[in-house]
This record gives sequence, C-alpha cells and structure tokens, in this order.
Amino acid sequence: MTYRLLAVTMGSMRLVVWNCHQGLDKKIGALADLRPDVAIIPECASPQLPRLACALAKHGITKTFWNGSNQQKGLGLFVFNNAIHAESFETRGGRYSVKIDLKIGEEASLIAMWTQGPGYVEEAHST
Repeated sequence: MTYRLLAVTMGSMRLVVWNCHQGLDKKIGALADLRPDVAIIPECASPQLPRLACALAKHGITKTFWNGSNQQKGLGLFVFNNAIHAESFETRGGRYSVKIDLKIGEEASLIAMWTQGPGYVEEAHST
C-alpha cells in the first residue's frame, strides 16, 4: 500500500505531517520508517486507546499529545525518542477544528491544526 506523507527537515528537527485517515495502529510502520522527531497526524485515534498505545510504544514514540471530541478520530502530535522537551501544551477546538499549541523552549512553538466541514476557515482563525 502507498501512503502520501510530507516529511520536512528544519535545522536538526525532522517533522512529518500525515492525514492517516484512521487506522494509525495498522499504518505506524510507514510513519516510523521516515524516522521523524515529531509527527503531526490528523484523523488518528486517541493514544489512550490500548491498540494505538501499544503500536506507538513499539515504534519509539515517547510523548503523545492529542485533541478531539471523538476517541476514534482527532489530531495527534507524537514525539519520537524524546526529540523535544515540551514546556507547555494547550488544546483548543471548535465544532470543525482542533488545535495543539506546543511550546518548545523559549524560542519555538509548534502549532498543529486540523480543520474540516463547512465554516472551518472562519473557525480556524478564531481558535
């Protein structure tokens, strides 16, 4: 099976963004093969669910951040091999969007956002 993933290296950090369309526990090997430091994964299940928690641990994911109103489908931000230290973590969401704002040290922030549905652009600007 072929997956479309975006992998970008910024300085020494390798960031991967991939809308996995659910079933991340069965597709995690494709993500791990890219050796990211951080992965932003829309449409993934909560890492609190046992089937995904087991798959994440097996592939070196050491920190998980997740936001969503449905345990089967939300926005995940995953850190591999303790690549970053998160100082603070905030989630916000509306009806059609979820956002994760992760503060990394004094000089960097990483904002991940997943939007969908009618009116999502306006909602994304307000979250």
